[in-house]
Amino acid sequence: MTDSTAPADTEQLRAALASRTTIGIALGILMERRSLSQDAAFAHLNQLSQATNRKIRDLAADLVAGIDLP
Repeated sequence: MTDSTAPADTEQLRAALASRTTIGIALGILMERRSLSQDAAFAHLNQLSQATNRKIRDLAADLVAGIDLP
């Protein structure tokens, strides 16, 4: 890693960690609300992502923000 790529790499890592945290929280919400296992909650989020052509992280952010998902 060179000095010129370090800030970009650091920002990408921060964004990835934030997305992972948000997705984890969203999975917990789905698990609680719909009585799903973690795998089933992720499968539901993945299917919804494909059906709506939206990124999982964006759907997760909506769910965490209080927006109900189908």
